[in-house]
Amino acid sequence: MGSQGERRFFWLAVEEETKKIIGTIEYGVANELIQKTVKEDITNFPEIGTVFIHPNYQNCGIGSLLLQKIFITLESRNVIGFCLDSGYNQAQTFWRKKLRNPNFSLEHYWNNNSHHMIWKRNFTL
Repeated sequence: MGSQGERRFFWLAVEEETKKIIGTIEYGVANELIQKTVKEDITNFPEIGTVFIHPNYQNCGIGSLLLQKIFITLESRNVIGFCLDSGYNQAQTFWRKKLRNPNFSLEHYWNNNSHHMIWKRNFTL
């Protein structure tokens, strides 16, 4: 049984002609790694996650559009900020462009020279 959007809320990007899902983004309660690393009350800082763009549609602005949509959604629900984490090098490059440097970098988390990054941002900044 679903949570009716109470635990996780998704936006989907759908290709108009084929009606196929080409991108996703969601938010929900911050995962355990974020909670352990941030070490402060992040009740009003949900985690933005599950950001996937089909390879054929990458670098077309779909990820940026979904991110903007989730920001508007969170702000309309009076959320003051968000957290986001990434362990993939390619994704980290995208997030650094959008959010600048992470607040936390867990060096060599996955293996040598493979880090895990965590961003915590307020909407007012």
